[in-house]
Amino acid sequence: MTDFSDHGTPALPQQGKDADRCANHVPEHPSIISPVHTHRGRGRTKFFLFPPHFRGGSGWGLGKQGSRRLRASCDHFLIYISATAASTYTGVRDPRSILITGASSGIGAALAWAYAAPRTHLALCGRDAARLTAVANICRERGAEVIEACLDVTEAAAVAAWIDDVDGASPLELVIANAGVQGGLWRDGAGETLDELHRVMNVNFGGVSNTLHPVLPAMRRRRRGQVALISSLAALRGIPFSPGYCASKAAIRIYGEALRSWLAPEGINVSVVLPGFVETRLSRTVAGPKPLILPPERAARIIRRGLARGRRQIAFPYALYLGMQLMRALPAGLVDPILRRATVDIGPYV
Repeated sequence: MTDFSDHGTPALPQQGKDADRCANHVPEHPSIISPVHTHRGRGRTKFFLFPPHFRGGSGWGLGKQGSRRLRASCDHFLIYISATAASTYTGVRDPRSILITGASSGIGAALAWAYAAPRTHLALCGRDAARLTAVANICRERGAEVIEACLDVTEAAAVAAWIDDVDGASPLELVIANAGVQGGLWRDGAGETLDELHRVMNVNFGGVSNTLHPVLPAMRRRRRGQVALISSLAALRGIPFSPGYCASKAAIRIYGEALRSWLAPEGINVSVVLPGFVETRLSRTVAGPKPLILPPERAARIIRRGLARGRRQIAFPYALYLGMQLMRALPAGLVDPILRRATVDIGPYV
């Protein structure tokens, strides 16, 4: 499965075989951009503006000297942008101390199993002690050292104290804020109550901020670390049958983008993950169409691969991501009636 970075554009290749495909990552237009060659070295890839016939002549009435100057300026601009975007990722490629919230089932459990290996320290939390213990035992069988805690991520003080203990025992390299709940217009479309709306915001967005806030000071002191915020493709466009859930996931996405811009100069990599439908306890509360649904193990592989590459945004499946972006681009008067035709009922998630 392919991972994609910001705005649905495949991230520029960095080195090795991927660099051979770099031209595929630049939109070609016969009169605007022409990648005449690539230069590989120190993670840089060069692309050149204007088609060959323009580079060889006076071009658009500017004269030979004017066209050369314009061409050189634009080429240098594109080279700078390409080199910046394609610079080799130097963050945490193989983390050995990892914290995952919401690890008792679904994507969280699958991620714990994916990272479980000898010489790896895993800190896992979840609300269901029995399921969490089962997940932790499988991780131990795979050679990992595991610390588990039955926690509610809305309890900020308890979460912070646990994270401080975990980081003190083994400095955290990767933190995945995954815990979340579903919400929507269940009870035959009766709508969300105010308490339900507050709960989904407190667990989804509040849980993410409660997880990241206590871990960032230590990462900033070390000037090293990686955090992943599990959002959703529902963060890209409001869905009429799940307003509170969409709002909470949109808050996570924007929060992650802001953290990324803030923390990048301090050596901390931030990735926002936008999964589509995944076969989890959460998705089973949704009675209705679930296109391109994936098993959690496959979702975990996609996420892990994207994190290892330092992807800023990991959105999947790509076809569904494109569909959400198309709905964002089209007029609401066209899209809203289509969405209202979907028969969806969302049950309570406990």
